[in-house]
Amino acid sequence: MTFIHDNGTERATPPTEGELPDGRTVSGITPTNTAMLAACGWHPVTDTPRPDDTDTTTHDRSVSNIDGTWTVTWTKRDLTVDEMAPPTPDPLATLIADLSKATTLAQVRAAAVNAKERTRLPVSESPSVRDSPRE
Repeated sequence: MTFIHDNGTERATPPTEGELPDGRTVSGITPTNTAMLAACGWHPVTDTPRPDDTDTTTHDRSVSNIDGTWTVTWTKRDLTVDEMAPPTPDPLATLIADLSKATTLAQVRAAAVNAKERTRLPVSESPSVRDSPRE
């Protein structure tokens, strides 16, 4: 359960202190003391399950006061062009996958070259084994 303040701030845990409308600070508020939480502007939020997305739509989360109960609401919307684009592969994950299959030094070198090409680092910025200090 989350909590929302009158000012729109949302938090995952109930506050243990707050400020009353007259400016006095209250400490030691327990999560079950909803009257004191409300007096300090904090309200529990009733969660609702997120609807399933489709290939072309998603749902945006918001919190609304529905008949005095703060409730999570989901608004369906079309995916943007960027959201519909295939995800960009993670170069580090790809390198790790390639290295896990490598059984020879040549395969390790090939994986390193492919990783460099995928990240498109200029040669001058690419670290080289030959450039590393020797002990």
